[in-house]
Amino acid sequence: MEQINSIIRYQSVRFHDTLVQIQTIVFNGIECLCLEDVQHRFPSITVLCIDNIQLAFLRDTNGTQLTPLRIEACPDKIIEAIEPIGKSNHVIHTLMS
Repeated sequence: MEQINSIIRYQSVRFHDTLVQIQTIVFNGIECLCLEDVQHRFPSITVLCIDNIQLAFLRDTNGTQLTPLRIEACPDKIIEAIEPIGKSNHVIHTLMS
């Protein structure tokens, strides 16, 4: 029977004024944060940054992005979750005749 590791590793992620901890996972010996896991909390985000530097998603040796999309975790830093610049937060009002 598989033994479950009792130590849960996590990454701190900030979106606007909200700071959360999201569990990381290990792929091929690399601790990673999956974009999909962050999007469960913040659905509109598409970019992850540290100190205003956009982080690249991990790729294979051919340069193809790995799926699920993920970055290498940086547990000692806070990762900023960012919406696309063109994303509007305004409510669309529909006029009724």
